[in-house]
Amino acid sequence: MGRLVEKRWLQVAVALFAVEAASYFLLMYLPMSASQVTSLSSQYSSITQPILSKPDVLDKAYLIFSHNLLIASIEFVPALGWAFFGYSTYQTVELLHAIALSPSFYGGSIPPQLVVLSLFLLPHTWLELPAYAIALTESLFVVRAALRRGLASELRRAAAVYAFVAGELLVAAVFESTEITYPAEALLTWLLALPLLGMVALAVKRGAAEPPQPALPADG
Repeated sequence: MGRLVEKRWLQVAVALFAVEAASYFLLMYLPMSASQVTSLSSQYSSITQPILSKPDVLDKAYLIFSHNLLIASIEFVPALGWAFFGYSTYQTVELLHAIALSPSFYGGSIPPQLVVLSLFLLPHTWLELPAYAIALTESLFVVRAALRRGLASELRRAAAVYAFVAGELLVAAVFESTEITYPAEALLTWLLALPLLGMVALAVKRGAAEPPQPALPADG
């Protein structure tokens, strides 16, 4: 992916991921009523039950992947995707906050921030959340290119970035499904994830070190 993007593109993607990750912790400090906890906990159960009911890792992964790819696809859409990025992040944090406070899940006594921290201890998080930030970044650059009359070239890059995001979310879904199916061994998935993340980081680093891309030609 590094050869597809310039340093500024990478900086925007990293900044968006940082904002996204920080939001997971900061939004946990918002107050939540008992009725909200009950309602959101029920919503969480309705979302996760179809996944948990699948005994096979790949069946779970398919459901997770299809859901997450839909989110990323919307985030690729200019304007709509920007609003949806904020909405989906807020909604996810709300659900996590609710299950942290719900007696049905953790006894209602676990600090919500600890639930988020446990999420960031698992490798699928470090694939899934950056994928959303990447989708949003490319959406921003599509608009930038349109304003600079370089839309045709940017759309070609957008197609490649979309394929990258889809692949990243597929791998993340397999990791998450494995973590759900074998919770006692969830942290062991880092043995596979670390080399994978290392290769991605190296590719991105090499891409950022390359000379700037030539200016995009005007359409027409």
